[in-house]
Amino acid sequence: MALPASPIAIAIPGYKKNTKDAPLEGMPLRKIVLMDAGTVSGYLPAHVVYRLFRNAHFREEWYAGVELCLWKKARAFQSLDALPMYEEMIVVGAWWDIVDTLAGHGVGLLLREYPKPIRREMLTWSRSDNKWKWRTSILSQTIGAYCR
Repeated sequence: MALPASPIAIAIPGYKKNTKDAPLEGMPLRKIVLMDAGTVSGYLPAHVVYRLFRNAHFREEWYAGVELCLWKKARAFQSLDALPMYEEMIVVGAWWDIVDTLAGHGVGLLLREYPKPIRREMLTWSRSDNKWKWRTSILSQTIGAYCR
């Protein structure tokens, strides 16, 4: 049985199924996802990202969720409440492209903004059996320090 076409792939003119060496063309991914989410303001409800991640048929939908999390206009979204969502995305995404981006630019930003509670959580993650969580605990310290 064939998977349904990605709504993101349909919405992007000139979309290439093999994006290994070619960037996506057409409308910016964030704009497409925000139109789908029914929001165009800087407020990013977590349920939009959860929906993208939990219902994804294509990895590009995960990339869209990551991009939304890191969107500068959604800076208010970067609070302690975002950490459980990042944890789910890191465990489910479980590969370098998702984990490293979220570790440095998502969790790293939280570590810089909320050092004490995030430092405690990263210490717990550093002892996890999940290699992506302990990788995040390391990268959030190194990459996150340089993210502005």
